[in-house]
Amino acid sequence: SLLTELNGYCSIGLAGVGVATFQDDAVFNGGTGDFNVSDLANSQGTLNLQDHALVSVGSVSVGKSAGCIGTVNQSGGTVVANGGVDIASIAGATGTYNLDGGTLVTLNVVSSSAANSTMNFNGGVLIAGANSGAFMTNGVQVNVRNAGLIIDTTNFNVTIS
Repeated sequence: SLLTELNGYCSIGLAGVGVATFQDDAVFNGGTGDFNVSDLANSQGTLNLQDHALVSVGSVSVGKSAGCIGTVNQSGGTVVANGGVDIASIAGATGTYNLDGGTLVTLNVVSSSAANSTMNFNGGVLIAGANSGAFMTNGVQVNVRNAGLIIDTTNFNVTIS
């Protein structure tokens, strides 16, 4: 399954292997729904975002179920996740978010399982979408590479722990 929208959510790699690339001026507006990169058990999903593409959704899960492998490769464009980004949502899931450019606007970046979750920064901007006492927390392995990271709190109070 490549890109599936069901009952207000969208999945790349719903129950199999899926890869989606948003490039140029592509726009995906998922409203308030969930955007899952690798959804059901033993699936694999990859989202590639580049150029000026826009993905605007309620929340993003990268590796949602046991046995899942989810990967986001963002080298440009903008992801807006008003409800947050959850990397490796459930025990046994694996999730990796590579922010190598572009902008990620989110409530927070967390891991509900506190394992197998990696956030790599090598350029790009991370923007707080609201006040958050847990902006980046709960076991997400954070790696800041040579191109660094800009965190823009836009007048919001956030805590990173």
